[in-house]
Amino acid sequence: MKQICKHCGTTFAATAKEAVFCCAGCAQVYERIREAGLETFYAMRDEAGRPVDAAAVDRAAFAWAAALQATSEAQGCRCQLRLDGLSCLGCAWLVEHLFKRQQGAEQARVSLEGRSLWMQWQPRTFDLAAFLAELRSFGYSAAPFREGVTARWSPLTWRWVLCGIFALNGLLLSTRQVTTSLDPSLHGLFRLLELCFAILSLLVGGSHFIVPAWRSLQARLLHYDLLVALGVVLLTGWQLRAFFHADAEGAGLWPLSALLTVLLFGRWCQSRASLGEASPSARGLEPQQVQRWLQYYLRAVLCGLPLGIVLHLDSPVSRGLESILAACFAGALYPLARAAQSRPSQAMLACGLMTAATGVGLSLFGWLSSFQAIVWMALSGLLWQGLRSASRPTAPVE
Repeated sequence: MKQICKHCGTTFAATAKEAVFCCAGCAQVYERIREAGLETFYAMRDEAGRPVDAAAVDRAAFAWAAALQATSEAQGCRCQLRLDGLSCLGCAWLVEHLFKRQQGAEQARVSLEGRSLWMQWQPRTFDLAAFLAELRSFGYSAAPFREGVTARWSPLTWRWVLCGIFALNGLLLSTRQVTTSLDPSLHGLFRLLELCFAILSLLVGGSHFIVPAWRSLQARLLHYDLLVALGVVLLTGWQLRAFFHADAEGAGLWPLSALLTVLLFGRWCQSRASLGEASPSARGLEPQQVQRWLQYYLRAVLCGLPLGIVLHLDSPVSRGLESILAACFAGALYPLARAAQSRPSQAMLACGLMTAATGVGLSLFGWLSSFQAIVWMALSGLLWQGLRSASRPTAPVE
């Protein structure tokens, strides 16, 4: 019997019906995360992780950390480490929070692109070896950072780059069929290739939103990507129907790849904008409070989608479906969910929710297309991120 691990999200063969963890390591880390009040990690996880090694942590394995800490404190109490085990923004959130819980910790920044952690702490109060041992117990291993090591692209970067390539190839194939005199014997081949590129885009880009939302629904939770996943599924069905419809000869599937590319690129920009921020102030809403607000908002948008259907009962099917798709994309909550760790004020959170709600309203009334809704989501997310960072007071240093 196949089950999905409640911690790492991987699929495993369960020996008992009530089994929810793939290994003892994942069960141990899950309990530690709950005890520490860091359950927000599971709401922010957008990629499946890997099973946790349950081996005991040996502090002696981090003997090199004492020399690194001494050198770093002589240079201003800053250092950078190479991290192994990072898979998504949820991992970055968890590592940053584990650091901020340490005595003397000041600032931390995780780079998924470089697989690295940048830290700053107070001199003679922070214990680097203890922090590395705690990281290891949560499934993340650290090593000294070397400039000569080539940084790898994050999975999110690979996704939007590949979807862009698929979209470009699909556009070229679709344009070639319409603007040139194509040999009829090659027409079927071109359409088959275009279909393959669209399916690859759905597997590479669409799975980034659909899989986490589906896993959360299986766990009876509402993931913040549920609206985007719903929009991607509806858009895929609509595009495929037009592609295979007898009266829609020449209808291309490249818009699906293009929309996924723009959506992933906007999300990548938002994740990049969230890096490099100072430690949050002790004031503001707790992450659990922010998540509660987002859950209420998500339910409100899902309940409001039938309103869009009612508004377009007398309109063509394409216009009504386009409005519903646009409302799903405009209701994406990623920027707000990513910023839950920074404890935004009630005013800033309300500002972000109102911005997203405005996009949903414009979409339901047919004033935004799917593409425009995705651009609205990306731009409003970046704007909200910048305003929140500028308005947040700097944490006092004791």
